[in-house]
Parts: sequence; structure tokens; C-alpha cells
Amino acid sequence: MIDVKGIVDLMLSRARKEHGRRQHLVVELKAPDIVVGHKEINQIEDYAFAVISDPQFADVRVEWDFWLATTDMADVAKAKTRSTNLPPGCIGQYTEGAATVRVWVRCWSQIIDDCRDRLKYFQEQFEHDPTVEHAREYLAAHHSGLIPDALIPDQRPAEDGDEIHTTP
Repeated sequence: MIDVKGIVDLMLSRARKEHGRRQHLVVELKAPDIVVGHKEINQIEDYAFAVISDPQFADVRVEWDFWLATTDMADVAKAKTRSTNLPPGCIGQYTEGAATVRVWVRCWSQIIDDCRDRLKYFQEQFEHDPTVEHAREYLAAHHSGLIPDALIPDQRPAEDGDEIHTTP
């Protein structure tokens, strides 16, 4: 086991019941004046290797993501984040037993841009406004045996002014 002494800045965890797997997120925050290079990358990788080599995680279905968040990166760090076989920002992915560990180096600007892109995607998807006709067709096609006839009175297309009334 690698002996790493250090204090992580932030650790988050969640359990995903649908996959019987836990997820852990460990975040190392760097001050704005630190340009991430070899030293900082070695630090976050040492954290990751300490976890993956720890026998208590050998048979546990768990995913670890170690994030190094920074304002700026040296050229060597930028090059490591552009691997052709890993997602942008991921500098390594390792598996030991049932545990998976990924190591990421990302600038705050990249993190914020990714979040904005996800937010825009969800906003666009939630603006979907199906017509009454579409809703009736969907219910009839996928849930006809479960939906009371009062909710789907007929299969005629909806007309302007049609209202759907439901009772609790």
C-alpha cells in the first residue's frame, strides 16, 4: 500500500442503488496563483493509488473520481489532459478488483463551461411541450391497460379548446 499523508480538500459520496455501486468524488482545490504541474499531478495520483491499493476496497463495487481543480496548468499538465483514449481532462483510469479509479485535472473555466452546456441541454429538453394528441397516443400505446377510459375517452385527435379533466 502506498503511504500517503495528506488532507483532501473535499470528498463527496453517493450510493447508486440501481447498480449496487457507490461513487466517491475527491476534489483537490489549488489556489489561484498555483500553476498545476508535475508536483500537483503526482499529489492527486498518489491519493488515487493509495485508495486503489488499499485492501478494504478490493472487493467493493465502488467508483472513485479524483479531481484536481485549478485556475491554470503548465504545458505538461495540459498535455496529460488530452489523452486520445480518455475523456478530456481525465489523466488516468485504473481498476483493481471491483474498484474503478479515475483521475482528472480540470481548470475552473472548463468545469464551468461543461456545467453551462449541461444546463443548456436540460433547459432545451424541459421545454418540450407535447400536444394533447401526442399525450393521448403515448398513453394508449404504452399504458392502455392501465389507464382508465375516462382519461382516454377516444382516439380522435385533440381539437382547439379540448380539455383533459382528471379526478384524483
